[in-house]
Amino acid sequence: MVITRSTIADRTENQARSTSGPYEGRGVERLLLLVTSIVIVSALALTARARLALVSEVQPAPLNLSAVDRREQLLPYLQTTPSAAERQYIAGKIILHLPTNGEGISHVG
Repeated sequence: MVITRSTIADRTENQARSTSGPYEGRGVERLLLLVTSIVIVSALALTARARLALVSEVQPAPLNLSAVDRREQLLPYLQTTPSAAERQYIAGKIILHLPTNGEGISHVG
């Protein structure tokens, strides 16, 4: 075991240095921490705002596929497809796979 010997004067001097030394110059760090925190909170707020805007967009009412008899009824639900011709094509393909004898659809998965 190592024993360190110091005098009362050395301990008093070290104590005086330790109370003023480590905390000086931390103002810049605190300022940077504050700025970083503000940036992070702002980014979270913008993200939440964008997500809430997507949720609040008007969605068409759910469609009963058993009641569909024309492909034009499907077009409002295919707005994610960019081309009108593609929407018409997809709606036609969906109509082909729907039962025509008045049976209900057991599942749409």
